Amino acid sequence: SGDFEPDWLMETLEKLFGDWPKFEGEIPEPQVGDQVSVGETFFIEKDLNQSTVRFGHLGIRKDNPDAIPLDVLNFVIGGGGFSSRLVNEVRTRGGYAYMVASIFDEPLLQGQFVTILQTQSKNTMEATELAKEVISKAIQPGSLTDEEIELAKESKLNDFVFNFETPQAVVQAYADLEFYGLPDNYLETYRENLAKVTREDLEKVGTKYIHPDKMSLLVLGNSEVKPLLEEAEGDVQTLTLQEVDSE
Repeated sequence: SGDFEPDWLMETLEKLFGDWPKFEGEIPEPQVGDQVSVGETFFIEKDLNQSTVRFGHLGIRKDNPDAIPLDVLNFVIGGGGFSSRLVNEVRTRGGYAYMVASIFDEPLLQGQFVTILQTQSKNTMEATELAKEVISKAIQPGSLTDEEIELAKESKLNDFVFNFETPQAVVQAYADLEFYGLPDNYLETYRENLAKVTREDLEKVGTKYIHPDKMSLLVLGNSEVKPLLEEAEGDVQTLTLQEVDSE
């Protein structure tokens, strides 16, 4: 992307890289699912007056055809800032969290669906349980409102425009198509595919990809938090920051 002659550029690239041998082998993908815990609880002790909480499970790859409706659903749940249910319920109404959000990470391989929140130590379990409740309700049939759905779709459409704000962003957007194995017309059809997302699509992907009962929980907090965690969750595995950093 930029001010150049296409024929000259292609000729130059061919001279520089045309004789490079193409890699014909296959690179084995790591089996992510074999390395991830399901429904387990972990605790890291650190002398703080607040807790940092993360809970979630494996998600999807970038090339999953359900990625667009999942992005829309996640906006409603916790990806839409102050427009999201998690912020409205856990922070604004509940007053439990300094920050709270959900993320549907979509990398080259298998990503994750994770909720992140920070809260006072004494409110750790209340904030966590409320956040889980919000997510569980959001994936129930009939839960989403027309206003939430339209706001999410409109916001995702507005975000899409920033993929082309600069020449560098344009190049990156098209390079990502190749890197993630997306269709050649992905960018051209994105707005159309986003507009076609329906309530039924969101309910379908919600029940297919979000499983509150299979989420693992990690809490970083002070010594007063662990007994609360054990009372609510049962078996708790204690980790150190060094162990987490080495993973």
